[in-house]
Amino acid sequence: MRISRLIVILFVFFSQMAFGQMDTTEQKFVTHVVEAKETLFGICKEYAIDQETLVKYNPQLTGGLKIGQSLLIPVVERQPFENLYLSNEAFLLHRVFPKQTIYSITKEYNVSTQELYDANPELVENGLQIGMLLRIPVKVDLNAPADSAFQKMKPGPSMQPLLRPEVPDSLEGNRYKMGVILPFYLQINDSIDLNRALEEDPTVYRKSKIALDFYFGLRLAIDTLVKSGLNIELSVEDSENDPLIAWTEYMKMRDFDLVVGPLYSDNVLAIANRRGDQGALLISPFSKKAEIVYSNRNTVQVLPSDRQMLDVLAQTVINRFHSDHLFMVYTDTLQDTINAAYMREKFSHYLDSGKVKEVAVFDAQIDGVDWLKDYDTNVVIVPSTDHVFMTDLITKLNAERLENVVVIGLPDIDRLDVDFSYLNNLHLHYPAAQAVRTNDSLMQSFVIQYRARYFDEPSRFAMQGFDIGYYFGRLLMETGSVEGLTARKEVLLQNGFDFRETQNGSYINKHVFLMKFEDFTRVVVPQD
Repeated sequence: MRISRLIVILFVFFSQMAFGQMDTTEQKFVTHVVEAKETLFGICKEYAIDQETLVKYNPQLTGGLKIGQSLLIPVVERQPFENLYLSNEAFLLHRVFPKQTIYSITKEYNVSTQELYDANPELVENGLQIGMLLRIPVKVDLNAPADSAFQKMKPGPSMQPLLRPEVPDSLEGNRYKMGVILPFYLQINDSIDLNRALEEDPTVYRKSKIALDFYFGLRLAIDTLVKSGLNIELSVEDSENDPLIAWTEYMKMRDFDLVVGPLYSDNVLAIANRRGDQGALLISPFSKKAEIVYSNRNTVQVLPSDRQMLDVLAQTVINRFHSDHLFMVYTDTLQDTINAAYMREKFSHYLDSGKVKEVAVFDAQIDGVDWLKDYDTNVVIVPSTDHVFMTDLITKLNAERLENVVVIGLPDIDRLDVDFSYLNNLHLHYPAAQAVRTNDSLMQSFVIQYRARYFDEPSRFAMQGFDIGYYFGRLLMETGSVEGLTARKEVLLQNGFDFRETQNGSYINKHVFLMKFEDFTRVVVPQD
């Protein structure tokens, strides 16, 4: 199968590019439960590994060794203990995301700017780049004994090494089929001389990397469920970015239980519009276009739509800030006017008339914000997608240095080219389709296994693939079909799942996270 060959070739390529060596075996682990008075030095000596390796697979050790902790110990070829280099220093890996700064990263990991630059000298020459992989220096005390009981992490799905659900007795022996249609761009990558590229210019078509990351995450989820008893046939095809190819590949899978993909909206629509009421359940991983679900049957939209973001924005104001002074600020652009009208209609049902004062802005330039100064608490509602206007507004609000301002906007407001501190100072709130659960046990187990298998840090596309593969694969495994997806609510690595069926028989995801800036980090606001 050509797509399998492509995946193998590109997997090898990225492995070599990231680590400079070949190692395609899956890392094996044993579990070590920390006992009283044990030290990191003793554990390293017992298993003949250095502290760098131990911390890599157990990042919680940066908080100290705790009695009762379960540590993942990689099974490696033993070497004489005297050959190990042990010190009180180790490194974690951090992938740089949009809007992160040197300041925010140093604050997140409690390291100095100088320590970060010393560990990553390329920062001096190239600066901080989105997608850059940073080494974060951490201190560990090799000789400190485990001195306190391990406090379990906050409740959530737990995988040791990954969550293992069981197949009900009534479904034993059932076999399922899942199709995956992704834009691997096989023809373009076939034109690249990979052997030469590995020696001279390590580049592979960028959009292939997105598809591969998604596939690697999905494959990790499916393999985990297979180990628990899921009997599934996984078929993978290349759609490039061609609606005709996407339709052709889907027709090969029309009798499957479900098909994941394609990634591009027009390719999803090419399938959904043509097939009518027939064919496998179609899962759209990224598109937010309303016509995918509202004009077609048997289609699932994983990401909440823009209209749902407006609903959450309005409901947040009504539920949390109804007693404060409310201002809705927007431009005269068509989209902003539509958004403001929708918000106005929502407010009219729950808030007193005149409660929300409106400030209409022309030509995307706001004259001033003097109207804020007379009040104790001001909530500025920004139902806008105009980046020029929002940048100007946020900059001017921050310049006032007021402590009593809360800004609430749509997801685009978190993508502005403004200093991270501005958003923190203004206590920014916004709805989000996804929220990475960094400190959850599920995420930590996923990252460890992803690193061990693919020799890279998982991107948000890999997390998306895992969440979709795990949610729908587990649904098949535990219920025997995908018909009960409206009854299963779940939050995984970065997605929440809470599906509602539309009148024409498709499904929209109603789960939206409410985010806010707090102490220079984005945190999820608990739902009421």
